Amino acid sequence: MRIYGYEEGTPPDTVPSPPLAEVTLNATPTELRAMAKFLSDCADEMDRMGDRYDHVHLADRLKQFETSPHFVVMQG
Repeated sequence: MRIYGYEEGTPPDTVPSPPLAEVTLNATPTELRAMAKFLSDCADEMDRMGDRYDHVHLADRLKQFETSPHFVVMQG
């Protein structure tokens, strides 16, 4: 697994940072449970789609995260 990121305000077509060494989530228990289900659903979708799986945005699946930083899952 690798984790990449962008600094806030960075244009969307910017090359991502080098892999990050740490990620900190400042979230509520409710948000963490929603994210855990999202991640489990992504894993199931990866299993079903195989190499056709590209990426999924958390906010596209869970509207309560629309104003949060972008959280994207892609297959490794």
